[in-house]
Amino acid sequence: MFEPLESRVLMSAACFAVIGDFGDGSPAEAAVAKLVNGWRPDLVVTTGDDNYPVGAAATIDSHIGKFYHNYIYPYHGAYGAGSADGVNHFFPSLGNHDWYTAGAKPYLNYFALPGNERYYTYTAGPVQFFCVDSDPHEPDLYYVDSGKSTANSPEARWLHSALAASTAAWKIVYCHQPPFSSGLTHGSSPWMQWPFAQWGASAVLSGHEHNYERIILGSLPYFVDGSGGAELYDKFGTPVTGSKVRDGQDHGAMLVNATRTSISFQYIATNGRVVDRYTLSKAPAVPAQLKAVAAAGRAVNLSWQASAARVMQFRIQRSTDGRTFATIATVGPATRSYQDKSLMAGTRYTYRVRALGATANSAVSVAVAVVARKVA
Repeated sequence: MFEPLESRVLMSAACFAVIGDFGDGSPAEAAVAKLVNGWRPDLVVTTGDDNYPVGAAATIDSHIGKFYHNYIYPYHGAYGAGSADGVNHFFPSLGNHDWYTAGAKPYLNYFALPGNERYYTYTAGPVQFFCVDSDPHEPDLYYVDSGKSTANSPEARWLHSALAASTAAWKIVYCHQPPFSSGLTHGSSPWMQWPFAQWGASAVLSGHEHNYERIILGSLPYFVDGSGGAELYDKFGTPVTGSKVRDGQDHGAMLVNATRTSISFQYIATNGRVVDRYTLSKAPAVPAQLKAVAAAGRAVNLSWQASAARVMQFRIQRSTDGRTFATIATVGPATRSYQDKSLMAGTRYTYRVRALGATANSAVSVAVAVVARKVA
């Protein structure tokens, strides 16, 4: 079923599916699994509640392996041989239902996962994944009785360090309880509102609310994906700040495609309806070595250097006070010079240039100033 993940890790692309709140053995779970299998993803990640209702050993194989055994290695269940290439392609996160059996032992015994298996990291192609256990039962979360901020917990310190050490193009954090949610059943989980953007995350995925939501805070997208099989929660409360898309009508899953320069997220329902699309792109490099030289006829000749990678246009801006800039021109991706004409002799002008990408722009260049003059 799979192209070996080891070879794909050396490639510049990865495709993965995201399912959440799925493991109840229902027809809805079967429909989501059929959808996911049709995508032939490199791997499947889960946003928790993998085994309803209480995370028991008696139900775990019929609620997970029955539908996703082809992704699991080693697989010791009753539904097949497991991953055909001898590599694990299934990376779950713990949910509250998985913890209802003491110590989440069935879950920890069923899977062979990296690290301590409750929270861990791994890489596929241009993406590094950071699985976090957000449930209050997590002993390294310090949520229940320690009185300490969970953002300073052993688990959070691990995540902060791991994100800082990562050189991956994309850094995906996922867990069960959503830091932010407009859902009426559970809503936001304040103990998980860590400074993910400051720590370097590219996106945060979660579940718990049995619906779909995309929230953008600053430049960081938060996704709630909890429609993988369990009963849907189709009602939302007042939208939280940054909520862009909300849907609780259909079961479904997320399909994510990543290259070194962009990562696209889709939420697709089992009936084929594409509920949401969202793409992040790496910004072009900042233009460098901007020069401004006064020329004849009260003109200024501008030139700069820049990589062509990911550039759609260059935006040229001008200011007469060094603080407030206005766009005077946009030029094509192959252009590295521009002449600003009909200026006022004796006036000091400040210039800067920005590279524009498909969905992200560079920071502005270092500004340079010049005095326009009449030259015979």
